[in-house]
Amino acid sequence: MSLSDRLRNLWRSFVPEPPGPPLQVLEPAPNCSVCDQRTVTLQLIEDINGWCIRFQGVEGSGNGNGDPISSEEVQTLLEALRPPYNAEKIQATGFYDDFGFCIPCEKFYCGTHWQISRGLGTCPAGHPKSLDPHWSPDFD
Repeated sequence: MSLSDRLRNLWRSFVPEPPGPPLQVLEPAPNCSVCDQRTVTLQLIEDINGWCIRFQGVEGSGNGNGDPISSEEVQTLLEALRPPYNAEKIQATGFYDDFGFCIPCEKFYCGTHWQISRGLGTCPAGHPKSLDPHWSPDFD
């Protein structure tokens, strides 16, 4: 065995093989009540190692390449984002922007239809909502 083959085998022993193509990709993000575009980017990706979530919120904050998520959390998200929508289920998912859901209106809005200024959004009906995980009224 050549030195390069031995080094390649040694390297492979330390670096795991990529998991391969996903077994399934779900994109349950709701659509805007005004323009029918997705309100957020939400991907639930299952591969041989389990589930991963990728998220980009209404204002654009997100988790980059994704984070591991349990099967139970996947089910909670799917149930919350299945009509008829329930504010308590949506809020129970723990997403800071509730996927663009306006509780008083009981409708979803995208980043275009939320009027956003420094993390605070106002829906088309004028209801305020924090859409940025780092925004606080104390910072204004």
